[in-house]
Amino acid sequence: MSWFEATDCPCNSLALNGLQMSCCMPSPALDGAMELFEAAVQRGTGAIEEQASIIGATSASCWMELLYKLEPRKRFRDLLIVGSHNTGSYTIHPHRPFSAIARCQNFSVLDQLQAGVRLLDLRVGGQRGNRGHSNVSVWHGSMEGQPVMPLLQQIDQFVTDHPKEIITINLVPEYGVDFSSDQKYFVLKRIHEMFDGRLVKATDMNDLLASWTLEDMIQKGKQVLVFFHPRFCRNFKVSGTTSQQWIAEELEAEFDVLNADVWMRNPWFNTKVPNTLFQNLLRDIHTHGNKKRHQFHCSQLILTPGVGGISDVVKAMVGTNPLRPISLSQHLYKDQCLNNYLRSNSEEPWNLFLLDFIDYCPWTLRFLTALNFPTKVEICLAAFTNRSGRAIDVTEALENYVFRGRAMFLANILNDLRLKEKSDEGGTLTVAYRFGDEQQPYSVLSIPNVENSTSLLISYYATSVESVVSIPWSDGGIIYGGQILSSRTPARNLKGIAIRFKSTESSCTFDVVE
Repeated sequence: MSWFEATDCPCNSLALNGLQMSCCMPSPALDGAMELFEAAVQRGTGAIEEQASIIGATSASCWMELLYKLEPRKRFRDLLIVGSHNTGSYTIHPHRPFSAIARCQNFSVLDQLQAGVRLLDLRVGGQRGNRGHSNVSVWHGSMEGQPVMPLLQQIDQFVTDHPKEIITINLVPEYGVDFSSDQKYFVLKRIHEMFDGRLVKATDMNDLLASWTLEDMIQKGKQVLVFFHPRFCRNFKVSGTTSQQWIAEELEAEFDVLNADVWMRNPWFNTKVPNTLFQNLLRDIHTHGNKKRHQFHCSQLILTPGVGGISDVVKAMVGTNPLRPISLSQHLYKDQCLNNYLRSNSEEPWNLFLLDFIDYCPWTLRFLTALNFPTKVEICLAAFTNRSGRAIDVTEALENYVFRGRAMFLANILNDLRLKEKSDEGGTLTVAYRFGDEQQPYSVLSIPNVENSTSLLISYYATSVESVVSIPWSDGGIIYGGQILSSRTPARNLKGIAIRFKSTESSCTFDVVE
């Protein structure tokens, strides 16, 4: 049992932790891949200086730019884009009572964008006790975060530093929070001034949904789509600008923002049961997912806390009915529940996703993004050697985990490959593969000390193993310990798994050295 699981119930218990402060919230990544973001994200800086290489290890901060270089005619509406649910909730102070119930993210907006997020869900409202026109804050429920303007400035900084990245913002007045007409006007006006010229207009939307490609978006300088919730139109009367009730069409024309009711399907299924959520999402995508010429389609991969009766209250008191989003996210992310669902349904016409706590599912985020890339991945040979020295050919098994032909994703190597012997844990997986056509070189990667939580992603966009050997053309040899040895190296000198290869100008063969 992990430390997270051991402390989750006491932290959820209203009787023990009635204040529900998020400083009591465990923070280690559930899938063991937090080091990905720690290495890739430079907090507070504009862009990540991480170069693309033969293994496809490219910066998440510029994945659209890489995709544009590979497939400029990729239709923007066809992209699979990952977003963060309640993007700004990380600004709610962790020591405030009930903050753990309100926080859905740990990363700042800039960190989220650098990690590959391209859809931002901003909940806003007037500052508590201050009705000044510029006093607008981030909210989640009754919990107030920091002013919204610094978050918008981070977005502006990112799109300025990354002129080929396209950001979607869903701007939602938080339900039940005072939000004056002057404050609404201030937010929309500042967004229009900040992103002027880079905003997609309502008059663009029919063409965008029907045909605009990445190349079209970039050449037109359209980097930002801002959708507004219909609550913006409620009681919206601004002195000095109009004496009439503003309607959605007028907001679209005045501020170059987009009516979410018209241009984005975004259902919320309000359940804390993973299977119920999954069934509803599939039913919705089957019914509405192919209507690509009409609107964007958002799938909320979110479990929602709730108290429906006396029994739920009692369970909340003892901690078995969690009210914290982090605990509900655990139900999705642990045991590869969400990853299994996404892999099983990878061929569906998904468009936009919303996730809580993106730092807890970094390889899920990268896997979904990798499905956008056109470059195929070919598995040539895969072998697993356990601690007893027994070698198993798992090539066919790995081929079954190549999705859309573009991304090989083992969420849990031992479970996915059905390696259940005690000596399998701590073993080594070696994979020979290549990207693209016959002109592309072959590569070999090796993962030693495979544990029960070890995952593997191989795609042109991102590969989860840094140590990869590229195979030279018109040569032969043995790959062992991350190095290329002579083909005449005696097998008795090799302890553990080794791969023999023979390459020509157009092909390469592999086999395991016994």
